[in-house]
Amino acid sequence: MQGLGLSLAFTTYRANRLLFLGTGAPPRDTPARQAASPPQLKLHERLFDRPMGLYVAGESLWLATRCQIWRLDNLLDAGQLHEGGDRLYVPAAGFTTGDVNAHEVVLGPDGQPIFVNTAFSCLASLAPGPSPHRHRPSASPGGPVGPTASPY
Repeated sequence: MQGLGLSLAFTTYRANRLLFLGTGAPPRDTPARQAASPPQLKLHERLFDRPMGLYVAGESLWLATRCQIWRLDNLLDAGQLHEGGDRLYVPAAGFTTGDVNAHEVVLGPDGQPIFVNTAFSCLASLAPGPSPHRHRPSASPGGPVGPTASPY
């Protein structure tokens, strides 16, 4: 991982975690010191309510959870480190969808999140403004779609 400059971000809904796995930044001073410091795995975690889908968009991560869609932004500039890591993702925006048990999330052509709404068996986007349903169904494999359709 360190040789390729890679790290992993993944979710586990059973443990309610967003996990980051990496090796940390190598020492910056001399090649001899770099060779004497073997890479060590580093694990960082964040708690979320049933995190499922994860999508990378530039310096942001989008996360689909049971009742919310989150955008986490990297606060570090290029070359800046925090506790040995070169990224620091913090919640920048949260959108409450209601209990739709969102799985998978992507950004549409307009830059807005589209997510799998498993409660209504459809793809959905965020609905702006006050509404009893904070999601807008956009595609379904069949049957009624919308706030009047029952997920039960």
